[in-house]
Amino acid sequence: MAISCLFCDKDVTNDGAAGFKPTHTLYMCKRCGYVWLTEEAAEDFSSEGYSSDDKAAISITLRNKWEREGRKPSRQQLKIADLKNIVSQFQVLDPISKIDQALIRLEKSTKYIGHEIKVNVTDDYPLFYCKEHKEIMHILIMCYKEGFISATNPSSPQTGLSIEVKGYQRLREIQKLNRDSRLCFVAMWLKGEIDEVFDNAIKPALNLWN
Repeated sequence: MAISCLFCDKDVTNDGAAGFKPTHTLYMCKRCGYVWLTEEAAEDFSSEGYSSDDKAAISITLRNKWEREGRKPSRQQLKIADLKNIVSQFQVLDPISKIDQALIRLEKSTKYIGHEIKVNVTDDYPLFYCKEHKEIMHILIMCYKEGFISATNPSSPQTGLSIEVKGYQRLREIQKLNRDSRLCFVAMWLKGEIDEVFDNAIKPALNLWN
């Protein structure tokens, strides 16, 4: 019996390690990664009528989580609440942010300066925070036109592509923005801690002297 991914509709019947037998609640999807659901979650998902945007949100979240964790199988089954939380907390990236994420992902696949890499647009589009393969193609074309990458075929830049100087400059800007954002968060947190100490300890002590 053929088995399809609940979130991207890809046929996963023959995916996975040798001898692995997928079920409708446990399977390996080349787009979404390792998927393991409770029986209740699988049934609820099929009957609740999740939208295409909801499915894309789950697919993108699961694939990126799987990659971050080193492609290791999850030890915890996804429950109904987990799927609903993913959908409710998912943030759609704007076009510029998607281009930035694409550069970050390309850099992770690059072993050395000038290394030519290939993007599997058919299966890797969730990894690039895209809803479908056409979107990642357009993003790669925009990266090429901006001078961030070079490619052997500019009209179809998913193969033989490499990051150029301008792309590395943009990556440095992204790193600085992320670093500044973290520093700002820490500063705000410390200010809150200091304000709390002042309000709860220093200010009452000063009032005693007045």
